[in-house]
Amino acid sequence: MSSLKSRSALFLTLLTAGSALVSACTKAPPPAPTAAWVQPGRPGVTVQRAGQTLPVAGALRIEEDSLVATPAGVRSSLFLDRGAWVLLDEKTTVLVGEKRLEVRAGRAWIDARGGDEIEIVAGEGKVSLSAKGAGLSVSQTGADAAIYCSAGQVTWKVGTQGGRLESGLSLLWKGGEARETAQALWDDWTYGLAEPGPLRPLEAAGVGQLAARRPGDLGTARTPLIVRQHDVRVRIERDMAVTEVEQTFFNPRSEMLEGQYSVRLPERAILQEFAVGQEDATPQVGSVVASVRAGTSSAYDSFSAQLEWAGAGRYRGIVRDIRPGKTKVVRLRYAEWLSHYQVKGAVGSRRTYVYPMGQSAAALTGNAPNLGEFALEVDVSRADIGGLSAGLGAKNEGSRVVMRRSDFRPAADFVLDLIDAKSRKGDRLEAYRSDSDGVRYFLTEPVLDPGPPPEQLDMVLVVDVSAATDEARLDLGRAAAQALLQQLRPQDRVAVLAASTTSSSLGRETMGPASKERIEELIGLLAKQTPAGASNLEAAFMRAVELLPRGKGTVIYIGDGRPTVGALLPGELRDRLARLGALPRFYAVAVGTDANLDLLGAICDAGPQRGVVRIEDRPEAARAALHLIERAAQPSLTEVRVALGEEADVVYPEAPVALEGGEALPIIARLRRDRSLPPSSLTVTGLRDGKPFTQTLPLFTRDLEEQGDLGRRWALARLSRLLERGAGREAVLDIGSRFALVTPWTAVVVGGSGGDAYAPQVGEGESGLFIPPALRGQAPSDATVALEAGVSTSSLRVTSLNDLYLRALREREAPARLCYERRAAGHPELAGRVTLRVKIAVDGVPREAKVISSTLRARDVDACIERAVSGLKLPVAPDGKPHEVIYALQLTQAEHDDDSRGCSAASRAYLATRRALWRERLGRYSGVSGAMNVWREAESRCELRSWLDRRALLDLMRPSVGNTAQQVDLYHRFESHEQQAEIQAYLRREILRAVRTEDDVRAAQLGLALDGGIDPVLLQQELSRAKTVEERLDVVRRFLALSPGALSLKLKLLALLEEAGQKDEARRLLDGLRSDPGADAAVRQAIGEFLMRNGDGADGARAFSEIVEFAPFDPWGRRRLGDLYRASRLFESAYGEYQTLAWLTPQDDTVLLLLSGAAAGSGRSDEALRLTARVAEAVGARSSERGVAAWARALYAAQYSRLWLQASEAKDQRLLSNLAARGRSDGLPAYAGKLMFAVQWTHPDAGVQLFVAPPSQPKGDGDRANLQGGEVGIEAARFERVEAGGFRLTVRKNGSTSGPVLVDLLVLQNAGEPGESYRRRSIEFSAEPGVKTYTFSDGDLR
Repeated sequence: MSSLKSRSALFLTLLTAGSALVSACTKAPPPAPTAAWVQPGRPGVTVQRAGQTLPVAGALRIEEDSLVATPAGVRSSLFLDRGAWVLLDEKTTVLVGEKRLEVRAGRAWIDARGGDEIEIVAGEGKVSLSAKGAGLSVSQTGADAAIYCSAGQVTWKVGTQGGRLESGLSLLWKGGEARETAQALWDDWTYGLAEPGPLRPLEAAGVGQLAARRPGDLGTARTPLIVRQHDVRVRIERDMAVTEVEQTFFNPRSEMLEGQYSVRLPERAILQEFAVGQEDATPQVGSVVASVRAGTSSAYDSFSAQLEWAGAGRYRGIVRDIRPGKTKVVRLRYAEWLSHYQVKGAVGSRRTYVYPMGQSAAALTGNAPNLGEFALEVDVSRADIGGLSAGLGAKNEGSRVVMRRSDFRPAADFVLDLIDAKSRKGDRLEAYRSDSDGVRYFLTEPVLDPGPPPEQLDMVLVVDVSAATDEARLDLGRAAAQALLQQLRPQDRVAVLAASTTSSSLGRETMGPASKERIEELIGLLAKQTPAGASNLEAAFMRAVELLPRGKGTVIYIGDGRPTVGALLPGELRDRLARLGALPRFYAVAVGTDANLDLLGAICDAGPQRGVVRIEDRPEAARAALHLIERAAQPSLTEVRVALGEEADVVYPEAPVALEGGEALPIIARLRRDRSLPPSSLTVTGLRDGKPFTQTLPLFTRDLEEQGDLGRRWALARLSRLLERGAGREAVLDIGSRFALVTPWTAVVVGGSGGDAYAPQVGEGESGLFIPPALRGQAPSDATVALEAGVSTSSLRVTSLNDLYLRALREREAPARLCYERRAAGHPELAGRVTLRVKIAVDGVPREAKVISSTLRARDVDACIERAVSGLKLPVAPDGKPHEVIYALQLTQAEHDDDSRGCSAASRAYLATRRALWRERLGRYSGVSGAMNVWREAESRCELRSWLDRRALLDLMRPSVGNTAQQVDLYHRFESHEQQAEIQAYLRREILRAVRTEDDVRAAQLGLALDGGIDPVLLQQELSRAKTVEERLDVVRRFLALSPGALSLKLKLLALLEEAGQKDEARRLLDGLRSDPGADAAVRQAIGEFLMRNGDGADGARAFSEIVEFAPFDPWGRRRLGDLYRASRLFESAYGEYQTLAWLTPQDDTVLLLLSGAAAGSGRSDEALRLTARVAEAVGARSSERGVAAWARALYAAQYSRLWLQASEAKDQRLLSNLAARGRSDGLPAYAGKLMFAVQWTHPDAGVQLFVAPPSQPKGDGDRANLQGGEVGIEAARFERVEAGGFRLTVRKNGSTSGPVLVDLLVLQNAGEPGESYRRRSIEFSAEPGVKTYTFSDGDLR
């Protein structure tokens, strides 16, 4: 359980006063054997052993034969070293052994679907159960017991009775009798954990895996290579642990392979070295290099291996030239710091070292790799300890703790607990200092007292219900919210926010008690939520913070973590939240494979590995809820800030942080060059239980001799800060290159040549902020003759006759494999490696075939293989001599068995892996037909088992086929598919979301029949004949009966229903339009404007926001949304969207003018004038009458005139005086001339024009205004000389809009000069095009 490492506590034999310090010359005390982690849901859980009882305050390592008990109203979790996960209900007592769990009272849910077999005892010791690959509930009431099997099979035994309990059956032990029975309706007290069937496979953490295939064999799943040897060497020196892992992978095939290596390091570990080599050779160490950049660098054309960034703590890379029948060695080294902490009731502080080998804490699926030989050695000679405890049966040899296993499939992490020597006690906090190239760095990790745990939980659940949340993900989010609510106690308080553009509270009370009735009410209201609006995490979190006491409580977000309005970057989001003052703790349930883990991890206080739980199915939702409730129940410190004094230059953490349950606070600093001494004290401030505290800790600093670890840690903290704020390539590249860190734009390359940079090789990472470029397109290799599934001879190099005979044996191994397959048919768990010594006579007949090693553990299969190989006929030896070869078979049911059922190896791979494979396959084809070939192959090979899978492939297919017309063709190819409605609805929505040009719009309208195929001329003729609104309604309804999907007809009907006053029917139509996947920006605009006109401004704004929900980084959509907000006089919202647009398009000065207009509308007049003046002066010459500079000058004059009129009406002489000075300073007289006429509007579709006829043109409309800035909503005519007489002003509205439009007509005389005067007329146009004419004469506008 690496995720529990940083705040672990342990239950050990208490140290006596005579505990000796372990040094290089003393032998380490024998480690006390530990068997499990226990994680309490709330305070009150106890652990008892050897007559001593300790309260469990946080995550706790417990020794074998410990008794764990939960009180009323409190649950607890157990993570057994055997690989099983156990949920203990309230009032439950269990005895935990190394291989055994005894339920003595209460209820326990045991998930043994991963890991080794476990024995479970119930019925006062009389009922014995054996579980492997199963899930079961055990209830013990007095002497009676009830066992329910929800997944797999459980073997049971009572005296001489026995049997096998299948899924869905119960075993009842009552009155001394055992009876099996079918369970009609089991009471699921686990709240969803007891789902039937196997768990979804999850990637193993910690142990690196190398999966390989033939080079250039694109679109084919990689097969994991055999781990022949896995060696771990750890050196702990005081608080620093350096771990070196060396893995030896074996290629059992007869051809050269290329592999993909993936690994996840422990939290807070920093990679120091990555090396790769062939067998019997020293691995070559890689170097950190920058990514290739077009025009400035060239990519390596040759390298041995390459390790790239794939997210926080995650690495993925390519390993080349894995020779047939040979091994490849991969070595990596990383460093981490072990924090000290105190266990209540135990003597001495302690540290915990974890080597992660088991599965994620979220689900144990038994998917860990098999390690042929495993050896782990921890040198504690310089660790300064007084005692030890260790799991997994580790022993001590002198000053080393060792663990060795053969044929080892790890199911849990290796945990070593270090109990500090008494000599460490003191009143000073230990710190470390190091020097790296003249720069000094400083590290310390204080553990602060968090205070008592909260008596009640104050919690706000933020459930994302934005429009991009499809129904499947919304259901999963509801399941997570429901599980969280059901875990609360009546004295807790909770609020639920449905979050989209705005956040609405569910229930009669915003924040109220978690009573049974209220929980049922909230669950019912959640079930009624439908997706709508954009995703505004900023607004949702701000609302959540407002509901909680200052600096207390917990916010849990449930969604994909992809904001589309408001703050979009994690750093920006944190900064805006910080303005609210003291914040609560934040956690997140990341829903779906595409959830933005990096953004959520940056927001959550516990980071991406502990504060965020990703879910993809309902059992994961239930377990995530339990995990987060456990974390929320921990005592905590919030708003924690640190100060190191003048000796420190740049200190991290910079921003306030939150700590929970006594976890360490890592502080890393760069020291000033002009100060020779390190900091003498550390000052920490923050809130404990919402109350301020200050603590000053004296420091004792040791100089550290190490190879740049502190410098790397400081650089990593800085890098995290840069990534949170969306830093560009150069800033990140500089950090990665200087400090040898792997980042989104740096990688470790082994043996690179032929270039000066690396090209990304491994496809998509898991990050939401940075995704490495997609896998490069490669031409498929020439066709070769297949020897076995997935193996070819294209790159085989035969170097000896023995190699030739190995190849011949593999070509003829079917009889040997048949021995295995016959047995495996009834034993699906059977798998392993069989190695034979084969002696071949001159005539090619094997004289002897002897198994020399086997991991199958099936002697009958081994004997059958010996007979099969002995009966083969091989080629006559060309040299006339006998030969002896060592021949190995790797026997699993993976590729061969699935192929026999038509399923590919990729069907069992993670979705991210399949996505990369599908992308490769699409690269081999072109056009719609090629994409459909990829679909049919994936579907026929079991790779599209769920809608999540199908959607992922559709997302790759749609852009790959070409333009909008070709995407429409793809849409029609699914007309006869059994999931036609689901697939076509999704494609229709995505195609419409992607249209950008007029040609795209026409292609989509025609191909998707958005107009229903109606003749617009005929429709208009029929409407013109209708005399009343009721008759026009009848016309539109008749056309809709013929084309029920025509959106243009529906919008026409909506307008007519509003005109007829039939608001209820209009609202029902509107709801249907809103959920239509074809609803584009125009439809959402019409919906929003309808709602605005009918008094529902909040929902109208929500409808507008959906324009950017599906494409948050599309400037066109962002501009459109801002324009609609401004047209609806929602100036603050418009201001926010234009700010985001300015970030997306920093070189576009037009955006600054839009931002200026929104600022003016929201009352920020000074900012508006400064923005327009900045553009007017910075862009182009003043003499220009066209372009952005001219628009800016006209806008400045218009904004100034409005301010002048407001000040004049208010008789504010001071403001008038200041305005005059400002106008002259900014050059207003030159902007406006002697006389200026201007029109201003905000609606993006109004198409307003201004025509001016001077006195010399008494007839006609005159000329169109020469300053034409329709893009920013202004047209103006400027005159340096003013003719005597009247001016005729014609204002035309050329566009059709869904509602009325307001236009301002402005007249400016002698602007910015003595005697200046201004006139303003507000004009209202109807939805239809129109013309209005005015006259200006003798200072009068009429």
